[in-house]
Amino acid sequence: MKKLFALAALSVLGITHAPSFAGHSSQQIAQNINCQVPQTTQEMLICSDRAYKAADRRLNQVYQGLQPKLNANQKKKID
Repeated sequence: MKKLFALAALSVLGITHAPSFAGHSSQQIAQNINCQVPQTTQEMLICSDRAYKAADRRLNQVYQGLQPKLNANQKKKID
């Protein structure tokens, strides 16, 4: 749901990819963002996306580590 909302927000704002500036690729620009103090809405969106992806990776790691330890009933509750 959050991912869908984020994609919708990006679409509404017309920000599907960071624009290129002065010959720099959007990937180079995104790599240079200081997410400790984002300055623009676009930077905030990029930083939020990074945080979301990091949290999603961590959640999946925990889930994968937990799966073998659960019985069938417990697995039904979290799936």
